Amino acid sequence: KQAIKVVEELRKVTPLLQFLGQKKYPELYKLAMNHDGSHESDPPPFAELENDLVTSAMVGIVSLVEFFAAEDDSIEDDQARQLVSDAMNVQGRETILLKLLVIPNDDLKLIVMRCLSKVPLSQIEPDEMGAIVQCLSDVKHIGEGRTEEMLALVVRQLQRLLLAPGETGQHFCTSFAERAVAECSEILLANSLRATTKESDEREKLELSCAIVSFYFSCSGIPSLRGCLRNPTIDALFPRIMKLEEELHTPLAMDVSLEQTWLGRSLENLLQCFQGERQLQRDRKVTI
Repeated sequence: KQAIKVVEELRKVTPLLQFLGQKKYPELYKLAMNHDGSHESDPPPFAELENDLVTSAMVGIVSLVEFFAAEDDSIEDDQARQLVSDAMNVQGRETILLKLLVIPNDDLKLIVMRCLSKVPLSQIEPDEMGAIVQCLSDVKHIGEGRTEEMLALVVRQLQRLLLAPGETGQHFCTSFAERAVAECSEILLANSLRATTKESDEREKLELSCAIVSFYFSCSGIPSLRGCLRNPTIDALFPRIMKLEEELHTPLAMDVSLEQTWLGRSLENLLQCFQGERQLQRDRKVTI
């Protein structure tokens, strides 16, 4: 009886998803307005939501969702957590979370992506896979706020989907991987072009680039995807990105090992790095 009571209490958590853009979002916004003593107004669309109380409440709710989504190996039989997670999945948890990414709040975006990274891959539907890929093309200013950190989490989630066992990985590979590679190529070039002045900014920039290279490395191991990494568009980026790494990064910074992916298996691509305006310097570490 005690176990049943606990489960029933935990089930009450699932309606919290309704505050994240469904029926109860207007109610949440109204409560925030009343707390501030402001005049009531209609809740804005997510892309224009800047109320700190509302976004803080959403961060708290997503943190709770993350707790139930995560699998805890230290608990032998975590049935209660699994029941709540399954109930949230039925309510469209991933779709609800992905819609929050348009809200201009870095903390909320990061907790959403961390939460999604803990959701069982088998529970991510095809339309949600497409929405995760779309996150890459929706970003306009990579260096703004903590955008690099959020994008790195997105790319790592794409890599998880790519390597997922069974139908999940197969479906992502056949339906979304090619588009993901193309979107990552644009992000990688835009990120490589950015000059940084602070060590922390350089580290965040490189973590994003390295996340993309890691994704490419996984794609390189799948024969059907190698064509995505060997076409005129992406081949032209290779010497340019290598040269930008040489010019814009400090000698002791982490390496962006693009040459270790399928792109670097092309002798033609490698030779492009030793001729013309993008010729690498012989005494710099990128050449080595």
